[in-house]
Amino acid sequence: MTEWGLEPDTRVVLVVGRLQKQKNQQLAIRAVERMPRDVSLVLVGEGADRPALQRLAGDLGVSDRVVFAGLRPGRPLMAIADAICLPSLSEGMPLVGAEAMMSGRPVVVTGVRGNRELIDDERTGLVVPPGDPDALAGALLRLIDDPDLADKLADAAGHAAASWTETAMTDGYLELYRRLLA
Repeated sequence: MTEWGLEPDTRVVLVVGRLQKQKNQQLAIRAVERMPRDVSLVLVGEGADRPALQRLAGDLGVSDRVVFAGLRPGRPLMAIADAICLPSLSEGMPLVGAEAMMSGRPVVVTGVRGNRELIDDERTGLVVPPGDPDALAGALLRLIDDPDLADKLADAAGHAAASWTETAMTDGYLELYRRLLA
């Protein structure tokens, strides 16, 4: 975290994804504006929207709390996150969300197709409206401020994600083929 100039006691929200409109990182930046100063946002990824997102962070006065980490593997960074956020406007099957669930970190997603299928609200993570920075800030703070809730949701998410391993998926397909051939 010192690599980005963050204090050791900084609470971190992590967003991993292409910096483009669909991924809606601007919502996460707007949410951080509404959060205490000891909460910072780390954006992992690159894309055409980076300059606009940097301007937004500057305009909102939070550029010192928004880190543009560039391209790097997101999964190792999940360990430093107090919460992982998928603020997307739309998703197919969000692989970052699945990785987040398997990482043991709590997840907040927007309630769009793909994310809704991934996260069971209040059981495996928290789901908020896609255009509501107040709701996103509130959900993230719930997880950051309540370690017991964060651990409970992360644990349930990890158990749910266990069925997505390569072995589990292969076994499932083999069983399906056996039934179809029978």
